[in-house]
Amino acid sequence: EIRIQHAIETYGLDPKKAGSIVSKMDRQRSAYFNFYTGQKWNDFSNYDLCLNTGRMGIDRVVECISALAAE
Repeated sequence: EIRIQHAIETYGLDPKKAGSIVSKMDRQRSAYFNFYTGQKWNDFSNYDLCLNTGRMGIDRVVECISALAAE
C-alpha cells in the first residue's frame, strides 16, 4: 500500500511493523473524528473533496486545491 511505503520512507518505520502502525493511526483518527463530530470517518458523504495523493502525487493535488480555491 502506498501509505505504508510513505510511512516507511518518511518516518523510518520498520517495514515489518509499518502496516500495523498505519492501521493503529487510522483507528485513532477514526475514533477521534467519530467522537467529536458524531459522524463516521469513513463515510465519504461527510467530505466535499477527496484526493488520492498516492495516485495523483502531492504536486498535482496542490494544483487542484489551488485552482479550486481561486474560483
